[in-house]
Amino acid sequence: MRRLGIFSLVGAAGAVVQLGSLALLVHGLGAPYLPATALAVVLTVQHNFLWHERWTWRDRAEAARPSRWRRCLAFHLGNGLVSLLGNLVVTALAVERLGLAPLPANVVAIAACAAANFLVADRIVWRRAVPARLPLPSLQGRGVPSWVAPASWWKDARS
Repeated sequence: MRRLGIFSLVGAAGAVVQLGSLALLVHGLGAPYLPATALAVVLTVQHNFLWHERWTWRDRAEAARPSRWRRCLAFHLGNGLVSLLGNLVVTALAVERLGLAPLPANVVAIAACAAANFLVADRIVWRRAVPARLPLPSLQGRGVPSWVAPASWWKDARS
């Protein structure tokens, strides 16, 4: 639950980055809203990776085998694609079909992508290390016939 809370705080900061970038691009520079959304999402994905690496999943990042660059690549391929595609599709639908302005449409898109982004980051990018060997319970003396679980299986597996 704590990790989800930190993820949400980083996401809120990322939303400020995305919406600020979008406002600058669309209202300040007159860029079309969909290319501006794509650029704002790319900036935000990198922002979020840096904060998630240092704060949200710091415990897993310190213990992880893959390098920071591999996690960054995985984050951009996973969360980046979810965010980019989700934001472009939801924003376009919200603007074209619902008549929302690009900034409120982006807020809807950010919210729509949040759960998928958490799952991709938690289960793929910063997944827990799998132990090399799972501890095996002893079935000796528990009424399990030796033909089901011979003692030699357990001795070999524990050594």
